[in-house]
Amino acid sequence: MLEYFKEQRPRIKSALQEYLKEQEGHFRSVEPWGKDFLERLQDFSGSGKMVRGGLIMLAYRMFAGGESRAALEAAVAMELMQGAFLIHDDIMDQDDTRRGRKTIYYQYQELGEEISLSDPGRFGSSMGICAGDLVFFLAFDVFNRLDIPPDVCHKIYTAVTREVFLVGLAQMQDIYLGYSFEDLDEEKIISVFRYKTARYTFSLPFYVGAVLAGREGPVLKTLSQIGENLGIIFQIKDDELGLFGEKEETGKPLGSDLRGAKKTLYYLYLLQKADGEDRERLKTIMGNPQISEGDILWTRDRVVALGIKEQVQMKMLKMARRTRALIKSLDVSAENKGILEELLDYSLNRNS
Repeated sequence: MLEYFKEQRPRIKSALQEYLKEQEGHFRSVEPWGKDFLERLQDFSGSGKMVRGGLIMLAYRMFAGGESRAALEAAVAMELMQGAFLIHDDIMDQDDTRRGRKTIYYQYQELGEEISLSDPGRFGSSMGICAGDLVFFLAFDVFNRLDIPPDVCHKIYTAVTREVFLVGLAQMQDIYLGYSFEDLDEEKIISVFRYKTARYTFSLPFYVGAVLAGREGPVLKTLSQIGENLGIIFQIKDDELGLFGEKEETGKPLGSDLRGAKKTLYYLYLLQKADGEDRERLKTIMGNPQISEGDILWTRDRVVALGIKEQVQMKMLKMARRTRALIKSLDVSAENKGILEELLDYSLNRNS
């Protein structure tokens, strides 16, 4: 991971744990689940890379030339929000591991099995939904606590609410596409990437950090476009890792995207290029929870043999060139431009 984000991660993690510790008395008022939930959340929330929070800190530094408590607390809120999305995503995807750890809903499912509940699977999913909801409220609580002028708080709160709303709608579209075999096109897939991942993961943190630093006007639009491009590249790379990555590196089960019928550019181009027999086999693989390792390896082989991996790579590189031009246009220091360039290279080349 990038050196800048490695440096910021322990600061954000410490502030996050400090906030959660402050909530202990409040959550212990409902036993036993308040204490239980908080302990699980403390472990889960501290295990991520904290890139989104780091981006808020970076954007603030780029335009204010330093650091602030408000930016750090906004970073905590952003990481809590990400945790809430991941808790719910894991339920929908039925993934039992995340970041090399057992997912929250799966932990509760195991608890249900341990204490012999009548339906531990449904218990686990239900408890996971509740946990994710609680974390969303914690995130907005932190945003609401920021010690900043009311007009700045309003701008940030409005932007965060709008983007979370768009994430939810894009998630609904992603779910629908996972169950549907309607005619796909590239724009439908990229639209999901843009609103489910790109804007929320990159554009929104850039916006929050820049607004906290007092910036407004055209620079916010440039940051938004840089963020969208970075996020789309990041998501395309994520799909590559979902197909070609190993569990030890990605922290997710092998072939989880295929089992979940996730509609990616790889899937779209496979349908466009594969012959009739291969197309039919692909349809039996996508969304099948019982697919074998052989099915996964076959899909990988077809992606390579048909030139699809190279085709997707060229698409990412083309978008990366446009993003580099936007980064160069920013009126910030060469050091900060360098960090953004490194972030772009990381998005292109990461293996986890």
